Amino acid sequence: MNGDPAAGLPRAAADAGGHIDGRVDARVYVLVALLALAAAGPSLLNGFAYDDQWIIVTNPRVHDLHHWADWFRTSYWPTSEASLYRPLASTAFALQWIAGHGTPLVFHIVNVVLAVAGAVAFLWLASLMLPPAAATVVAALFAVHPVHVEATGNVVGQSELAAGLIMLIATAMYIRARRDAMLTPGARLGIAALYLAGMFFKENAIVLPAWLLAAEATVLRNDAPLGDAIRARWRALVPFNALLACVALLAVAIRWKVIGAIGGDISHPALDNLHAPQRALVMLGVLPDALRLLVWPAKLFADYSPMHVTISASPNVSQINGILVLLGMAVLLVVAWRKNATAAFGLSIAAIAWLPTANIVFPSGVLLAERALYLPSAGMLLAAGTAVAWGMRRFSGATSAAPVALAALGVVLVAGTVRSVDRQRTWRSSEDVFLTMRRDEPTSFRAHYAWGGLLFERGDLVNGEREWRMAIRIMPGYHKIYEDLASRYLQAHLCVAAVPMYRKAIELAGTLPLSRAGIVACELETSQFRAARHEARLGMIDGNDPRWFRARLFSAESALVALDSIRK
Repeated sequence: MNGDPAAGLPRAAADAGGHIDGRVDARVYVLVALLALAAAGPSLLNGFAYDDQWIIVTNPRVHDLHHWADWFRTSYWPTSEASLYRPLASTAFALQWIAGHGTPLVFHIVNVVLAVAGAVAFLWLASLMLPPAAATVVAALFAVHPVHVEATGNVVGQSELAAGLIMLIATAMYIRARRDAMLTPGARLGIAALYLAGMFFKENAIVLPAWLLAAEATVLRNDAPLGDAIRARWRALVPFNALLACVALLAVAIRWKVIGAIGGDISHPALDNLHAPQRALVMLGVLPDALRLLVWPAKLFADYSPMHVTISASPNVSQINGILVLLGMAVLLVVAWRKNATAAFGLSIAAIAWLPTANIVFPSGVLLAERALYLPSAGMLLAAGTAVAWGMRRFSGATSAAPVALAALGVVLVAGTVRSVDRQRTWRSSEDVFLTMRRDEPTSFRAHYAWGGLLFERGDLVNGEREWRMAIRIMPGYHKIYEDLASRYLQAHLCVAAVPMYRKAIELAGTLPLSRAGIVACELETSQFRAARHEARLGMIDGNDPRWFRARLFSAESALVALDSIRK
């Protein structure tokens, strides 16, 4: 601790029966690793699916080493519209593409290795604050948790697994070092390096300092007088926290320099033009699903969108369950804060880990993603581990209780493994993902939008149009689908159908260069030269690609001059 007093045993020790030394039999680590392998291993049969296509398959920046500078000076997505910066994830994808000559197997091997390593790291962290038996139980549950499948089965989930592994290791290192009074300069630099690496794999790792502060307030607090404890911690931790703050500022500064944004992604259609309080109301409708997935993930979905999820940006009865969940979690946290430090830590880090994707500070491209629950599940299981430890102490003298408990645990582990293995098949290809979405979520906007896009790519224009029309009926306020459908009409030279769609997109979203350009192209194609001239001028006034619109303006005016000369 470098001067941090050790007066009084951390309260977590008393809660866990004193077993906080982190010593777990090596065979337990092997068991947890094998369980994680059983749950994640079937993903080796998967190919590239969904976002893998854009991030990896059709992205030339990760196909060779010649574009290595682009991994660090461009957005994670091939398009600059998305404010995501993950240079280490792009680097890892490029190295895997080169190693396997583009085969998905190499990527999935890395995913499985990360999943196994994550389960082992979680066992280490759990062993620092729970008795060995309780730590083993929750680590086994973490290893087979079905909510992790979206991260392990889909290649782009690799950034989630890598950042999660780094977060778990860094937190365990910190707690171990603080308890052993060994937060040495080397340990500090090591954690800081992990912190930077985590943020460059995925942005949500930025909350690591909040995890460490939660540890200080819970599992690392002691019985020393409050004033003495505060002064000692201040002396010991200010330099280290200043170091982490500098690392965070460095990451944010690089991000701003490269993509011109601190955070945020192309927002989910349900979040378009909403302020933070409105987004918070929307997320109240999503919160019950998030808790259900953490506690009982029997039903899994590849996407959570209207109308599959009932949401509202204004106060609505659909938010009552979310309010109850929020209040219940708050009460649990308050009680745990007073009674059980480990439970308080677990609940705290679960909430903190979810915040970056909670759409409150910044909007994101998803309302709820199962892959984003990888780290929150670790916090919830740590909290649950305290109940496991209590049960073991409570029924330690009941000889008949042990076989029943072991049988129940076995059933849950088998069920979790079977569900994970079965769910891995969903991510074998984009077709499997979209078919599953359409089957499981028939009222979901995204299900019809995604499946329609795949049908259009296959040349099935009639059914593609039908699916997109269905998506419009489900979510009529989303401008992008009008623009996309209009572009398909334009490609088929159906300008009579395309122009109203383009105008609807502009009506919903305001200045849209592609929609304005589509209208100009249609009007030129149908010889409506005066209208084309007017739209081209509007495009230039809006500040959209003036060279393109000036060229179309010239074409329209030339055609009008030619027509006038013919009439004369």
